[in-house]
Amino acid sequence: MVCIDTNVVIAIIKGNAEVEKVVESYAAGSRLSITSITGYELLKHQDKLSRETALEFMSRVKVHGFDMPSAAKAAEIQRVLSTAGKMINENDVLIAGTALANNETLITRDRKFELIGSERILVVD
Repeated sequence: MVCIDTNVVIAIIKGNAEVEKVVESYAAGSRLSITSITGYELLKHQDKLSRETALEFMSRVKVHGFDMPSAAKAAEIQRVLSTAGKMINENDVLIAGTALANNETLITRDRKFELIGSERILVVD
């Protein structure tokens, strides 16, 4: 499976064919996943239509919960970044930790994820 970041989900919902094509090429017909952190980011908007669209999208993908293996991986990422003096948004650390703990490739549009230095994180335009 391939885990997609919040910004990729938003691009797909908005009909960005280029992003969708890249995701499809990496997913190779397997089911997509997101993290519960991405679910939170999608659902926190006040606009009812945005929430309904997000819920509909989430009903079609697997949602990985933030569990202890995810917490351990996220804490490891945080430690490495902090030691190197390269911090990123905490939600992004949690998303990466969850994806990597579930042995999935994370696809994102956010270049800050490159600071994590994992071959299983793919940044697309």
